[in-house]
Amino acid sequence: MGERDGQVGREHIGAYLRGVRESRRLSLDAVVEMTGALPGRVTKSYLSRMENGQLEPTFPRLYALSQVYGVPIASLAERFEVDLRRRSRSAELAGQPVAAVVKQLRQLDKQGRYNEVLDRVEYILDGIRSGSIAETDIDVGVKRLRIPRVVCLGYLDRFHSAKDECEDLLAEPDISPADRALTLYHFAHCCRNLGRFPLALIAVAVLEQELPALGETPLTMGNLVSLKGNIHAQMNNSAEARDAFCEAVKLFEANDDGFSACRHRINYATMLADCGKPREALKQLTVALRDARKFKYERQAAFALHGIGKVLYRLNDLTGAASSLMESNVIGRQQEYMSLVFCNCYYLWRIAVDEDNVTLALTHRRSLRSYLPRVPSSLAEARAFRAFETEGGGE
Repeated sequence: MGERDGQVGREHIGAYLRGVRESRRLSLDAVVEMTGALPGRVTKSYLSRMENGQLEPTFPRLYALSQVYGVPIASLAERFEVDLRRRSRSAELAGQPVAAVVKQLRQLDKQGRYNEVLDRVEYILDGIRSGSIAETDIDVGVKRLRIPRVVCLGYLDRFHSAKDECEDLLAEPDISPADRALTLYHFAHCCRNLGRFPLALIAVAVLEQELPALGETPLTMGNLVSLKGNIHAQMNNSAEARDAFCEAVKLFEANDDGFSACRHRINYATMLADCGKPREALKQLTVALRDARKFKYERQAAFALHGIGKVLYRLNDLTGAASSLMESNVIGRQQEYMSLVFCNCYYLWRIAVDEDNVTLALTHRRSLRSYLPRVPSSLAEARAFRAFETEGGGE
């Protein structure tokens, strides 16, 4: 790994921090003074070098800057983590024709391998910024390429970073109406996962007004109906969510979009189970898993297996549940679907407790503790496990 590879990541986080400071109209001296009483106090020289990509920020100093700038530390930590990933991809992708990288990107997207998709999107964007890749070498503009970046960040549970990117795109004066709608959709998706439901519903309401006038667009009414279903699901409105997902499946099937139909069938099944219809849910999940395996939708296969495991757990088939959950985790860990892995481990922990397997229960509980800081706080299983820990559950 070359020195230049490390420099790229530092330039990105540094440029972002400089932009935040300037947007707050703070001088370097002002930031130094404001961090004086915080554990991660910075010097003027340190801050200048960090903003110019000459060194990496430490976590205490990131925390200090988050307090001064009013930016959640989770947002800064996410952005730093994403930037550090740039170090490991250059050797693999360097020298490959851009057309080959774009082709890989599209194939990996269908397989749900979003870490690898993100690597390639970042590689192309970095190349365009540095001049080593001409924008004419790709068949989409830079703004259009930033939308898949948002999608990947969202699927990888980097919702703060994805929301920030959406806000930057929406502020662009020349963004097209279709791209604006797509970005606003992902903005609502991020807000939902960050527990900001009123803001998510406002974005959906705007889209409901604007979408019919756009004509042909990658964003369909099926996407919008599904998003409403997800918001209702997280607000515990199970019946409304069930009906929305059922409608979404029909809309995607009518549009011959098997990938989206598979994904939303899993959501529909989840709501069926929540509405007290586990047998119907199991049927829908079996269909979704069949389609996911047939067309190699790895992410959908992982979530279908999770859904099957969760339903079987509710039906007290602990052996079948554990088998499905562990198979889901094989995919989930490989692709770093952290929320999915956490949920699988949560139910595997519950199963071990129910079977009085103290050793296995302790192993899963320790895994849950390590994953907890990396998953959205709005996740139901995260809330349940956090409550258990807070109440002083014994080893």
